[in-house]
Amino acid sequence: MPGNSTTITQNAYNYLLPFRHASLLWLTFLIFLSPVTTANDNTTPRNSTSISLPTTATRYAPIDIASYNKKLISDANYPEDSANDTATHHLWPVHTVYPKPGALLPFNRIVAYYGNFYSHRMGVLGQYPPDQMLAMLQNEAAKWQAADPATSVVPAIEYIAVSAQKDPGSDGMYRNRMPTSQIDEAIELAKKVAGIVILDIQIGRSNVQAEVEHLASYLAMPNVHLALDPEFSMKGDKTPGKFIGTIKKLALTKTLSLLNRCSLPGLNYFILMIAKHLVQDY
Repeated sequence: MPGNSTTITQNAYNYLLPFRHASLLWLTFLIFLSPVTTANDNTTPRNSTSISLPTTATRYAPIDIASYNKKLISDANYPEDSANDTATHHLWPVHTVYPKPGALLPFNRIVAYYGNFYSHRMGVLGQYPPDQMLAMLQNEAAKWQAADPATSVVPAIEYIAVSAQKDPGSDGMYRNRMPTSQIDEAIELAKKVAGIVILDIQIGRSNVQAEVEHLASYLAMPNVHLALDPEFSMKGDKTPGKFIGTIKKLALTKTLSLLNRCSLPGLNYFILMIAKHLVQDY
């Protein structure tokens, strides 16, 4: 496999959550908690008091169901004689709802660089100067495109917009919301490589809806998407860095319903998981 970037492949997710094109991504790495100290900057995104509808909605073509099914089978790399055998039982693809128009997977491969600009311990985004990092990302994306020409590669800046913290902070939520200047920088960097932005939320003791609403004005942008890190979702008196968190299916479906009501047709919603049990009651 080319390089060592965080690569969200079209066959890396297990199933799609109902209501939106939400992909469960089985990622084989753990980002260790690193305290983030931010500059004195505005942390309230524009129009963030509630999720408002975008003034213009991008229209996306409906998913080609036949091509979608064919792509999933192809990605599974079954032996040719069994791939077309309808009597053969396969665990993949999972029978579930089809993604809505605008879904990036499985027809694209997302190659993402992950991290936070304030910390070199949280991923590549904080380890290199912007121009060097973008050149590395483009090089990595080119390797994946060469390895699989049939699948379009989409470069991504996956920015930790809400970072879990070991200390409670002024509101006791054990999370730190990044200033708008940093999120704006992530968006500008993605534009330079014709890529997308994935805003990552590490919930701490907050809740999904509050953090999604905080980022509402960004999530209305056509090239901005959402990711959740269940392992940083703390319950009771647990704190990030000492415990591995979990999130309930009900919290995810409430978020999906909220996003549906906001009519964000191009928004892709990712759940980043290091283990299956991190989403409970599924």
